[in-house]
Amino acid sequence: MKTMKLSRFPSRVQTEIFSSMELIDILFLSFCSKKIKEMIESSIKSRLDKIISISYFSSSPDNVRISSSNSNGPILG
Repeated sequence: MKTMKLSRFPSRVQTEIFSSMELIDILFLSFCSKKIKEMIESSIKSRLDKIISISYFSSSPDNVRISSSNSNGPILG
């Protein structure tokens, strides 16, 4: 199986990929490396700038809930 290297795609394609992802998936992806985090920030900066807060809740390792909100109200991820 071949791997897909996000850094090799043009910035417009990266933006489309990240824009189609849920915020929770973007958050987890940003933990992979500093380079990926910077790529995400530059690709969807306007979307990230609208986030006011992120809440994290975990009652066990298998039960994690992360939600965020922006000026328009809550965004569930």
